[in-house]
Amino acid sequence: MGLRTKIFLPIFLASVILAAYISAVWTPRWRSGVEAIYRESEKRHLESVADGLVPFLLGNQLDGIYSTLDALLSKNGNWVDIQLFDPHGRVLYPLDASRLPKGNESHDIRILSQDIQYAGSRLGKLAVKVDLTGQLRAINTWCSHLLTMLLVVMFLFLLSTVVVLEQLVRKPIRLLSDASQRLAGGDYEVPLPQPKNDEVGVLINSFAAMRDAISMNAERLSTTNEQLRSEIAVRKQAEEELHIQTAELEQEVAERQMAQERLQAQAGLLEKEIEEHKKAQDELEKSNESLEQRVQERTSELNERNDEVQRAYDDLKMVQSQLLQQDKMASIGQLAAGVAHEINNPIGFIISNLGSLGRYVDKLTAFLGSDEQLCGGCDPAIRELMMQERKKYKINHICQDLPELIAESFEGAERIRKIVQDLKSFSRIDSSAGALSDINEGLESTLSIAWNELKYKATVTREYGRLPQVWCNLGQLNQVFLNLLVNAAHAIKEQGEIRIATGEKDGTVWIAISDTGQGIPPENVSRIFEPFFTTKEVGKGTGLGLAIAYDIVVNKHGGTIEVASETGIGTTFTITLPVTRAALP
Repeated sequence: MGLRTKIFLPIFLASVILAAYISAVWTPRWRSGVEAIYRESEKRHLESVADGLVPFLLGNQLDGIYSTLDALLSKNGNWVDIQLFDPHGRVLYPLDASRLPKGNESHDIRILSQDIQYAGSRLGKLAVKVDLTGQLRAINTWCSHLLTMLLVVMFLFLLSTVVVLEQLVRKPIRLLSDASQRLAGGDYEVPLPQPKNDEVGVLINSFAAMRDAISMNAERLSTTNEQLRSEIAVRKQAEEELHIQTAELEQEVAERQMAQERLQAQAGLLEKEIEEHKKAQDELEKSNESLEQRVQERTSELNERNDEVQRAYDDLKMVQSQLLQQDKMASIGQLAAGVAHEINNPIGFIISNLGSLGRYVDKLTAFLGSDEQLCGGCDPAIRELMMQERKKYKINHICQDLPELIAESFEGAERIRKIVQDLKSFSRIDSSAGALSDINEGLESTLSIAWNELKYKATVTREYGRLPQVWCNLGQLNQVFLNLLVNAAHAIKEQGEIRIATGEKDGTVWIAISDTGQGIPPENVSRIFEPFFTTKEVGKGTGLGLAIAYDIVVNKHGGTIEVASETGIGTTFTITLPVTRAALP
């Protein structure tokens, strides 16, 4: 499901549900309530008319009755017909058979009747046919206008959202997707769309920076591989020379042995030359000793060269691993920045829509309040019925609860925006530029990123001091803080405490990160900053985290990093950084 569908579908469904509710539930109920109010009003009017006819009926004044009923029928436009019956059900008025006027058969006609009584005796019955067509038609027209206005507003909102998303988000993202596929195929000169001054433009700039970083790191990796191949070729050539020299020495030894055998074969024939033979043998022994000494010297020299080649190979391997780690972190940082910007855009829509919704709720609340004030001047029975309807649908509770719901939604959206800002700030680890930065703010940003790793293992205690602005690369220092905090969480088995303290002393700032974990054995304390050294299980640690932290703090920021640990109690890492730019290396 695409981003556009995820945003449109809830809004569309809410609009359909609201329109269906107004059309199918609210309108009929409102119409029935208004009709009941009118019927009750006409019923009371009919009761007053029946009371006014009592004297005429007692005096049998038919002319007065006819004139009164004729006047009422002409005066009340809603009364279509009036019939008066005696106690036996005979029609007293009108004299001829009464029926509805022609053309009124389809009107909303309601028949109301009222017994005429005096002193407990029934004098007759009065029946009236009331036409409520005009009132009910006005209610239907008002409800239709409300529903039409709601549908038009929702349609315009959806249409504007489609246009904005298509032009500002979907089109640049499609172009970036095509560029990423070409970048994956090795095309480092892939063109990118022109960035604008918005979140998508920042994403395009971040993608361009990632492309340049990948291209640069690919060139550096290629150069490193060429150097490694050259060193391997030199080592192979040295091994071949060693094999050749060994073969030559073995050949010389074989020749010496053959000469010695010839001399021994001729010993019987050369008895007279024993002294000369002894001298020759002494010389031969001296030559053998000299030859063995040369072989040992050559072997020692070759071993030393092999050790140098091995050390160079290990150094190149460490540099290659560090470059791969830095490239990986840079790529992850760029992708995290892109995701943060991508989330920030719909969050802006949500906050804006919540603001519009709050204003709409205020207007609806004001409308309901005005409606209540207008009903205050109505008939008491109508006002009472309106109050019962408000209680039935809990209108007062809804008006009180809606602002709280919108405020809570605002708070949640602002929390998401804060996390996105921390993620964007933390993701800028590939930049080598320095700037005046707030160390406490960097620690808070790192805690926000690592909170999911820490909250289940430890409680975090902050003891921040008042620090000056420090010239540093805050993105690189955030990586150092993250490595130390994650290591502290891993050192705690079940539940413990992580304490973060900062302060200033003699032109430097210090940061101390302590934990109540297992501690570091004394024999490993001196090796924890060595590359590839780790005490974690195989597959759970690369041994580069603290080595990279040491490089960032000491070599790149001219600071110091010290560790104090006691087995079973905990570990404290203390980082010291110079405040001024002149103190950096």
